[in-house]
Amino acid sequence: GILTLFATIFILPFVWQLGGSLKTPAELATGSFSLFPAVPQWENYAEVFRRAPIATWFANSVVIAVLGTLGATLTSAFCAYGFAVLRARGSRLAFGMVLLTILVPYQVLIIPEYIVWAKLGLTNTPIPLVLPWFLGGGAFNIFLLRQFMLGLPRDMVDAARVDGASEFQIFFEPILLFLETGGFHGAVVKGSLQLQFELCNFL
Repeated sequence: GILTLFATIFILPFVWQLGGSLKTPAELATGSFSLFPAVPQWENYAEVFRRAPIATWFANSVVIAVLGTLGATLTSAFCAYGFAVLRARGSRLAFGMVLLTILVPYQVLIIPEYIVWAKLGLTNTPIPLVLPWFLGGGAFNIFLLRQFMLGLPRDMVDAARVDGASEFQIFFEPILLFLETGGFHGAVVKGSLQLQFELCNFL
């Protein structure tokens, strides 16, 4: 009963939007509390596609969102491997500095990022929306995957090195296999959230 109540509360705004999209301007101006109009105006959707290239906008959003999600997931896994497995001198300090970037509001970075992209001549292109996600994937993603990799047996990595495997082979074979069965689920959840963020950000 309680779950049904909360589900109804969360779904109600979407139903309200759907009903409003099927109303005439006069019905919207009345401010009535009816969810759906007496005569649904299905031609409203056709009118929207006639007045604006909605399909193109949506396709651009999906492409940028998918590329951003893939870039964030892959590069954050590389960074997490470096912090969790390689353990170079100063890696803890570097990881702490990475976590500190979570505290920086995105609004503070908007103008500096725009200046950088403008000087590179890449404004009005999709590159600034995609490329940053291939440069580390975000501090939260790195933290999430690093914590999972720290739980993996160290002997597995040492055995792979004794057998002559390179760091890339260790990352792509045993580490990613474990990520697929465990930490990858977290990456998928984060990736879905990233997809929503990219869609909302680009739209």
